[in-house]
Amino acid sequence: MRIGLLWYDADRKKSLEQKIDEALYRYADKFGTRPNACHVNPQQAGAHPRLRVIPNRLIQPDHFWLGEEEQKQY
Repeated sequence: MRIGLLWYDADRKKSLEQKIDEALYRYADKFGTRPNACHVNPQQAGAHPRLRVIPNRLIQPDHFWLGEEEQKQY
């Protein structure tokens, strides 16, 4: 990732999608572009309709690391 945003949200009332959406909007506001990937703790892994969710054991629970990953070209 070239740039990234680390987001923390421990609100148990929100779904994974809601938490990532809030982080996504903050990312877009701050950097003027939308992320295409979000690294999460494997215990919180799930799907999101607007970006790829990547389980990453280095990410602490309730933290979300959003960024723009380069697309691999074959």
